[in-house]
Order: sequence, then C-alpha cells, then structure tokens
Amino acid sequence: MYHNVIKKSLNYTRPLLISRLYYEKKQVTNEISTMIVLNKKGDILTTAKNADIFLTCNEYNEIYPPILKEINESKNKSKIEKKYGITNETIVGMHNIIIDISSNPGDLKIIKHPYLDLAIISLQNKDGILVDKFPKFALKTPEVGTSLCSVGFAFPEYKAFKYDEELYQITSNFQFMNFPIFPTDGIMCRNIADKEDKVTMFEMSNRIVTGQEGGPIFNQKSQLVGMITGYRNIYDKSGNIKLGIGINNTTIMKFLDDNNIEYEVENEKEK
Repeated sequence: MYHNVIKKSLNYTRPLLISRLYYEKKQVTNEISTMIVLNKKGDILTTAKNADIFLTCNEYNEIYPPILKEINESKNKSKIEKKYGITNETIVGMHNIIIDISSNPGDLKIIKHPYLDLAIISLQNKDGILVDKFPKFALKTPEVGTSLCSVGFAFPEYKAFKYDEELYQITSNFQFMNFPIFPTDGIMCRNIADKEDKVTMFEMSNRIVTGQEGGPIFNQKSQLVGMITGYRNIYDKSGNIKLGIGINNTTIMKFLDDNNIEYEVENEKEK
C-alpha cells in the first residue's frame, strides 16, 4: 500500500547520527534520529530535541576534554572527579553527523518553535546540497480515520565513531555505515490540543520506535501531513499500548511561513 510513498520519502528523509561518551567505560554509544530536508537551500525540519543535541554537543566538546585531561594526569583522580561532579554515569562527550544533506554543512542556524517539539536547522555557508527532491505538504490536516504511514531511522546499525584518547573526545571514523529505513502504518486516531489549547498535534495507531522522531508522516497520496515527535503510553487491561504522536502539517507550515522557510505544497505553487 505504501511502497511508493516510502520510496519517495527516501529522497529527502535523512538520518542524524548521535554518539555519547560515558565516563565509566569510555565507550561510545550509537544512536540515530531522523530529519526532513525541505528545499534546495538545505533547510531541515526536525524535532526541537534533535536541534538541542547540536547545541549540547558543542558545549560538551568545549567543557570536558580539558577536564578529562586533568583527571588523566592527576595523581588523585577521585579529587578531580568530585571537584567537577563526575560520576561513572556522567556523559563527558558527544558527537553528531548529518548524513547526505550537504558535502559541507558549514555553520548551523537553529530556530525552535516557542513550545512545541519542532525546529528548523538551516545550513549556513553550505557547499553542495545533495538533495534535489522534497516533500509536498497536504493543504488540510488529516481527519480521524485517515490512513497514515510514518517513516524514520529506528536502528543505529553503524560504526561511525570512536574515542580519541589523545584528544579526549569522540571523533568520526565511518567504519561501517548502514541506515535501514523503518516505516510503520496505521490511522489517525484523534486530535491533540497543546498547552495553549491549540490543536497542533494528533495521535496515531502507528507504533513509533525510538529514532523515528523527526521523521515524516504521509497519507496514501504521498502528501506530508505531519512530523513524528514521539509516542504516548496508554495502559489498559490488554497491557501497554504505544500510540504515535505527530505535529500536524498546518502547524508546521505556519511555523515555516513565520520563519520564511521555503517548502512545497501539493498542487499549489512553491511557498
């Protein structure tokens, strides 16, 4: 049913690779999330949580390498650890890679929605956008009962990072790269009001897997009707049910319009 929809989504749906370094074992963990490329400028639609990762990454890589060096060279490591409040579970490094969007992304400009889990990442000083086909938004918000397909990168089956013991931080090695797309389908169940009592989100019967956040939600016409932000746990006699949550297309388009971001609408001129 959604074979062609999923195939088209691969033109502009991209993985975000995320690594974290924990102090205890100095082992790098691999994570993955999802981004949507909107236009030939390389403007990216994703979650605010994904956008925050870039800000956090810069902070970690400024703060922790000199601290790790100080600990490594100290004769009293526990004293230094206590000084900086570092425990075995402390994250002391992060590194991210944007895959196949630009040959040289350059600086990033991040615009976050005032309160929704929604953000734009604009590539500044980019060199060569690697995407030439983009999603087309539906004009109307999906109605209850509409068949939907959500797409994202759910499994971090790659080896792209390593810990550099001389630099005291995570670096890229691109040893093994594999990013299987993971689609799920279902129907639109109900609208959801946000904290300002505006209907900006909807609930789906689609199961959402960690990593799909930031991915597109389509109808059967391949029109983009929303973006995945996560899931809601519902408990009943049958057990735990995870229902997907998406921000609807009209909310996203208003956010893009407010920030002068170009996008395409089905059967309409480009905005």
